[in-house]
Amino acid sequence: MIQIHQSSCTRTLSKFSECSKCVESCPKEAIELQNGIPKISQTKCIECGACIGVCPTDAIELDKFSSIETIFSFLESGENRLDCQKNIPCLASFSSQNLVSLSLLSKKDIELDFSHCQNCEIFSGVQKQIVDSFEETNFLLEAFYTPHRLKAVSGESQKVSQISSEKRALLKGSVFSSRFDEVSNEDSQKIRNREIPKSRKLFLFATRELEKENPNILSSEDLSFLSQKTVSDSCTNCQICYRICPTHALQSDYKNSFIDFSANLCLKCGLCHDVCEVDSIQIRKTFSISDFLNSKTEKIAEFDVGKCRECGNFFTKKDGNELCYRCEIEEREAHELWGF
Repeated sequence: MIQIHQSSCTRTLSKFSECSKCVESCPKEAIELQNGIPKISQTKCIECGACIGVCPTDAIELDKFSSIETIFSFLESGENRLDCQKNIPCLASFSSQNLVSLSLLSKKDIELDFSHCQNCEIFSGVQKQIVDSFEETNFLLEAFYTPHRLKAVSGESQKVSQISSEKRALLKGSVFSSRFDEVSNEDSQKIRNREIPKSRKLFLFATRELEKENPNILSSEDLSFLSQKTVSDSCTNCQICYRICPTHALQSDYKNSFIDFSANLCLKCGLCHDVCEVDSIQIRKTFSISDFLNSKTEKIAEFDVGKCRECGNFFTKKDGNELCYRCEIEEREAHELWGF
């Protein structure tokens, strides 16, 4: 059975969310929006997991499959082939982010078995998603200067390669998971109560040993789960974007005097863009791998902040005004009421 954790879905976080990736990915049209919220028809669903492969916030879960647990088991066994008849529900169930993590952690070429796709009833509906993930994964692996790639294969699986007892011990459930949690917690502690999806935690863990000074600058159009942001002068500092960001990739201080952006926490879910009434926040056309690997936080907007002379709250000053927006309206209404 497949389910959506509404607390993680961007459509639950805001009615302005325009995300429909799960709906568009489903080859059986088993997911539809009801009052703006995705709902799954269990009678139509065939549990292929294509929706899991595109959800940026890990909001969708299949009872019999977890991509993260599959990766752990994959590493422990020493396998190098993903096969929909053996270890995953469908090649579409693995996002490019998880494929990159798997490749980096396994330190060898990973094979995707396409031998069952030709006779699969849903392949035409998921083919583009699989191919896009395949190409993006290899694109990033090359940009990271890693020697291993995804390989498209068709035919009998090769024997599972043997791994040393030392490496096997490292990958054994509790040992590997504890190291994963340790590194993940270091990132999580940057901001209290931050909710980082497991797929991003694993990606941060998998990229931790890469060369930090990477000169590659990528086109944002080629990336589905990574981005860097800019904010234009039209920003009113309404605070919605950094208050609603599911991972707090956008943040500010108690005065709301700036907007900081952390690329390593951004899921490219698009929610900040959807809620911005004046379209101030944009995706930068390029993406710096070095900024990501160095967990760089960038100040993308600063504001002239003062204390409202009426209520004492901090507010963004414009044109020398001394009242916050709320008090300004109240004063205007009072003047109109008394005929001033």
